Amino acid sequence: MHSLCLGGGLTMAEFETPLGDEAPRNAVLPFLLSAPVAIACVGVVLLTKGEAPLVNNWSTLTMALTHIGTLGFLTMLTLAAFYVYAPGILGKRIKAPRLAFLVYCLFAPGVIALCLGLGGIAVTPVFVAIGTLFPGLIAFFWPAIAALRGTRAVPFATPLRLAVGSFFAAATIGIWVAHGHGGMKFPGPRGLWLQVHLSIALLGWIGGMATACFGVISRAQHEPGQGTRSIAERWWGHLTLVGISAPCLVLTFQYFGLAEPSPANTTLVGAIAVFPAAVAGFWLQPFVGLHRLRDRSRPVMDAQFWRGAFVLAPIASVAGLVAMVQPEPHWRIAFGWIALWGWAGLIAHAVMRDLSRRLLGGNANRESSGLDLSYALHVLTLLLGLMAIEWASAPLARVTGACLIALALLQAARMVADHQSKSAPRS
Repeated sequence: MHSLCLGGGLTMAEFETPLGDEAPRNAVLPFLLSAPVAIACVGVVLLTKGEAPLVNNWSTLTMALTHIGTLGFLTMLTLAAFYVYAPGILGKRIKAPRLAFLVYCLFAPGVIALCLGLGGIAVTPVFVAIGTLFPGLIAFFWPAIAALRGTRAVPFATPLRLAVGSFFAAATIGIWVAHGHGGMKFPGPRGLWLQVHLSIALLGWIGGMATACFGVISRAQHEPGQGTRSIAERWWGHLTLVGISAPCLVLTFQYFGLAEPSPANTTLVGAIAVFPAAVAGFWLQPFVGLHRLRDRSRPVMDAQFWRGAFVLAPIASVAGLVAMVQPEPHWRIAFGWIALWGWAGLIAHAVMRDLSRRLLGGNANRESSGLDLSYALHVLTLLLGLMAIEWASAPLARVTGACLIALALLQAARMVADHQSKSAPRS
């Protein structure tokens, strides 16, 4: 079985559209270089605050820490991946490619301000974040949506269309909810809106881009395009579309008073609405991905990261179910840690390494030299974080933070090694 994104009628020459014809390398690099910085910031927060961000999912520190990871690490890398992979997947140019630099210049300070505001530093940074994130998102969505128009007949485009649509929905909900965190009225029940916001962002935006990225990274050398989509690909697309559309309808009905879930049932209603996307992202995608990774005739770069993410995906879904029925907040935090730093984090780490080779090393098919401990450190921080959450342990939280800082340094060192190897002969 082919990976979810291997489909369509594009030739390899069309698939490998040069980056230089699209978003300039220097406009995309800041997104990539910000990733280790975000991980280091998460480490610093845990190192200085101990278990405080890991004991209450509604605390300001927890909200700030979550957004450092989701926006500073996951979304920064996902935006870079879109600019790098989308032209080849779609076989067309992206309009105004230099807008990528403007997106970063607006998005980065917006993320910083939002995390400061959510962290309880002050209210003003939240509105500063809204004022910078909104135009930054417009600068991304305008060329992205334009590039995706007329691509329904291109099977490669399905994950990208779902990802960008989900990002638009999640960003709209997020900015709306941010007003509530700035002291204004929330648009609806806080728990339901945040649940839907996280679910769409995680399973639609990150899940869609993960599917697209895995399709690019796992393709065989000189493999021809496929004329039709596989059954697995079609089902993944259908389930994900339903799972991101239904929660949006739930919020729409609630906002206009057409159907108001009772306070006791809001979590259940949100979970039922997003259930199809959870099946697609946490079960179907990993099943196909693991099948693809077992094909030794087509080795995948950084396979251990993808394999780890695919194994963790169903575990994350089970953790989510437990968090629904258990009232203790540490179950919700544990689910977030597994889903965001385990499943999504390992995928983002694999994408980061591929982008580093492409942008800094000039060759996506060459592994960097030197000792690589990043996978072991990533898994170690995942386990240490879970233990710190379960036991509300300050020492374990601080050790986790120190290891995250070490991981960030290792990530940065690998980027330097990729840059230094650029002049070496290509294989």
